[in-house]
Amino acid sequence: MKSLSKPVKPFIRDIAFMDGRKGMAVGLYGKLLTTDDGGRTWEVSQSESGSHLFTVDVTDCGLGLAAGVGPDLLVALDAGGSWERRRCLNVSGRNRHYDLKMVDDKKGFMGGNGHIWMTADGGRSWTDLWDVRRDGRWDKVVKVLSIHPFGSDKLWAVGSMNMAMTMSITDGEVVVEKEEFMHPRVCLCVEFLDELRGVIGCQDGSICRTVDGGRSWETIRAAENGIYDIEFCDKETGYAVGENGLMLVTGDGGESWKQLNTGTTECLRALHVFDPGNVLVGGDGGCLIRSSDGGESWKTANIQ
Repeated sequence: MKSLSKPVKPFIRDIAFMDGRKGMAVGLYGKLLTTDDGGRTWEVSQSESGSHLFTVDVTDCGLGLAAGVGPDLLVALDAGGSWERRRCLNVSGRNRHYDLKMVDDKKGFMGGNGHIWMTADGGRSWTDLWDVRRDGRWDKVVKVLSIHPFGSDKLWAVGSMNMAMTMSITDGEVVVEKEEFMHPRVCLCVEFLDELRGVIGCQDGSICRTVDGGRSWETIRAAENGIYDIEFCDKETGYAVGENGLMLVTGDGGESWKQLNTGTTECLRALHVFDPGNVLVGGDGGCLIRSSDGGESWKTANIQ
């Protein structure tokens, strides 16, 4: 990895934390950021290829995985202290990987252009679980933008072209159910509190909410701008971020949402919620801000 000798403004696309202090973030042009003080200060480096990075996750043991454009994964065994490139995603078509979620130190899932992959060995190898061309129920150019696993045998996935699905894995057999989710816009992110209660953030500023595992959905007109990330820290408290500095908070499990003032108009694309009052947000133009009072006030992180 390259260390950067001059200040940069990373366009953050994802944030992940190992614990309350050690975390990492990734962004466009191969930017890799690490923190060991809960996101107050960050050190920036850059991948050798400089390819865009869209997603990152880190396990409890410090295994970090990052992906984006191209067939390579970036792997760190020390919570992002050092990264190495690993080529293991050589699939046909355009290689773009939008969301990666590790269930534990070995097993994880990743969504991309028309595919969902699974690893059972900490990212060393990947199995193509789902291919839109094999499935045939969606347009072949659909993008899997967000996934939410329930342990190692079930997940929700959403994406472009009104795509929403559940996937279950039993004794190696993969069963995919197309959800009749009739929202007309792109589904940008999905988050479930448990197997029944979940929310989907959409490009038109709507948040769609279910309390019955996806059998029915309520559409909440939460904002006028696209919602790129949603995260809950408990069964009631969650945050959402999006375009033009959008920040929303809920205290009732997603039934209602309140807009907060972030003091920025940058597009906010990623967040990490430490507890109900402490939240970290990243986005375009080098925006990395943190609140310790539930979003009432914000401090800018120090990017070194």
